[in-house]
Amino acid sequence: MTARRTSPVIGPGLLVEGRRRRDDAETLEDDALVVDDGLIPACGVGSVIFALIAVAMFGFDATPGALPAGVLAVLTCLGMALCWWRLGRYPDGWLRRHSPLVGLVFGMVLCANPLLYMVATRVTWPPIGIILSVIAVGALLPGRFGSLAVVTLAVGGWIACAAAFGVPVPATEFALAVVKTLALAVLLHLAWSRTRRRLHAANRLVTQMAVTDSLTGLVNHRGFQVAGEQAIRRTAARSTAVSVLFVDVDGLKETNDRRGHAAGDEVLRLVARALRESVRDWDVVARLGGDEFAVILEDCSVNELRNVADRLTAAMRAGSVSASVGRATSTAGAGPADFSALVHAADEDMYAHKTARRAAAGRTVDIGTAPSGAAATPPPSPTVSVTAVVAPAVA
Repeated sequence: MTARRTSPVIGPGLLVEGRRRRDDAETLEDDALVVDDGLIPACGVGSVIFALIAVAMFGFDATPGALPAGVLAVLTCLGMALCWWRLGRYPDGWLRRHSPLVGLVFGMVLCANPLLYMVATRVTWPPIGIILSVIAVGALLPGRFGSLAVVTLAVGGWIACAAAFGVPVPATEFALAVVKTLALAVLLHLAWSRTRRRLHAANRLVTQMAVTDSLTGLVNHRGFQVAGEQAIRRTAARSTAVSVLFVDVDGLKETNDRRGHAAGDEVLRLVARALRESVRDWDVVARLGGDEFAVILEDCSVNELRNVADRLTAAMRAGSVSASVGRATSTAGAGPADFSALVHAADEDMYAHKTARRAAAGRTVDIGTAPSGAAATPPPSPTVSVTAVVAPAVA
């Protein structure tokens, strides 16, 4: 059955080829919000602002009952400073993977500060603190509905405090202040959300272009290295193996010389299609350069690897294309392997197979040169009898 595939996408710290593996927690639609780089400066700036607020409240605010709000400001400052440090030090940690949740919590804490001040001091006017908090939450929080929910709760708390403790202004002026605060928060949220989506879309496009081979649409050499290191880490955590297929197309230079580069490009695209159709949805297919291709396969048994090579051979034979295929597999359950060593082992296996095929055929196998009306001679099968096994890297 032909596997349907999509273009490879690399998000910040994550490469996706086709569908996500089922054990991945995030989805493609959430990638733009999984890691929000704006959370780092927001936490840094927020910690400084709340430090200044705490100093002002303890040093200059003589309002009775202001102490609890000052303590909360100190705790908020320390919490944001800690998150800022952790986000910078551990970019792949839990905080970065759940930055929308972290931002939502900080938004609630941010709005809780002025509300606690109102409850403790019974001062509900002027509402400078709640207005600034609501505007900040509406503008900065990631997510479509989280920030609006926090804004609504904060304004509702402000109205409740005003109803309980009273306000020294007419009701119409108070209502106008509430409406203006909500309107400004919503407008900022919509504007910043649109800008953020555009930035994420542009970033994803640029990142995808940086790791995609323009001719075949496969992952390029850079993306292959990134995906390989990630596969090594994932399989090591599951105590399973990762395999690499190394494919070298035969006779591409001769095809370019005899029939032109357009014919050679068509051969490369044919090989790319054959590779896509021969592997699973989540396997990473790459063109390393020239006539060299590679595939990263996780949790793939020896028989499955052999079947992939057989399917690839059949698909390429249908287009009168032949290739040499090498494969290598890491040792399952033995810790992280060296991905470069794994690729090198697959390359060596491919070269040994190419040498054996040349010796058996007595000549270099060409592609796409069969006379009109004549059937192309099928090349020997690229299935290798022995799979190279790469030991884990030694620290």
